[in-house]
Amino acid sequence: GGDRTMADYFSTFLDLDGGIRVAYNDTTSQYHGAHLFEERQLTGPSATTGTLSKPVPSNPMFDATNDAQSPHYAPVTGPNQPQLDFTSVALNQESTSTLRVRMTVSNLTGASTTGKLNRFWITRFQALSTPDTAGPSEAYRIFYVGAEQPTAGGTITYFAGSGSSATTPPGCNTTTPGNCKIVQYPNETTTVTGTTSGNTICIDVPSFLTTGFGPNAKPITGSTLYNVTAFSGGRDNAATDVYADVDATRAFDFPLGTVSPTQCAAPTTAARMLGFGARREGGRVVLRWQTAAETGLLGFNVYRGPAKLNASLIAARGSAAGATYRFVDRTARAGRSYTYRLQVVGRDGTRSWFGPARVRAAR
Repeated sequence: GGDRTMADYFSTFLDLDGGIRVAYNDTTSQYHGAHLFEERQLTGPSATTGTLSKPVPSNPMFDATNDAQSPHYAPVTGPNQPQLDFTSVALNQESTSTLRVRMTVSNLTGASTTGKLNRFWITRFQALSTPDTAGPSEAYRIFYVGAEQPTAGGTITYFAGSGSSATTPPGCNTTTPGNCKIVQYPNETTTVTGTTSGNTICIDVPSFLTTGFGPNAKPITGSTLYNVTAFSGGRDNAATDVYADVDATRAFDFPLGTVSPTQCAAPTTAARMLGFGARREGGRVVLRWQTAAETGLLGFNVYRGPAKLNASLIAARGSAAGATYRFVDRTARAGRSYTYRLQVVGRDGTRSWFGPARVRAAR
């Protein structure tokens, strides 16, 4: 008896700085299968000495280049695939009902080598919804949008979905009923609108909270899209193949509710951001962010809602290797929830936004 999928894997270990990592199985998706998850400690006392203060990964998520080898894993690794090498992924609510996904790679043109017939770029996330079966239960369903192209080049097609465990082709291949083994990302709807601009792929999902992800999808009832990540690779078909993994971005959460229309272009900033987060500490709200590189960067502004909090521009340190920043909101009240955004100002006058980061009212 019991749920055997919950006992497939569980492990904890420490980073070099004493931060805790926990690897575990999660069965809350529509497939009720054992998806392997990893959680990392970002803040608070470490398990060894000192205190951790790492920024929370946020939108847009930038990604290192030259890490998209195919084959990807040792002991045999192949050449880098620029067409599949992510530099960033970003989400925007174009309107209250339309979600835009932007995936940018090093070089979208040309051929790539994965040993598969097609290459793909997919962004997936989980959101509070309902499972495939009827009843008053909940599930953190997997939703995804993607683009696919013949490996040798040609027309790019765009798709979306939220696979079902009870349809053909299935969203997850099983060995026994209800025992998900390999998650698939089939083309379940082409009602999405896709386009490319330079090295950026843009996909708009209309009615994304209700019917936009196809006939198998259920309405999104939560206020956050969790574990947003983009990944690329190759596949012969979408339903039964074992995909060839090439590259993937770090995951982040995306709060819904802020409409911010944007052009189909790569996120532009003079800073490569690693994260932006906020948390309550001793009755105040402390914001932290980290850059991976700062070229032509003038500084930062911190906004709480529509109001700018810093009296003068927070000067950038101008480090080619990036830097870590801290800002304290001393006017925050314990009984209120707040939403923060970070504005990045370039020396050429360009301004880019990161976030939002939210803190709840203290109890």
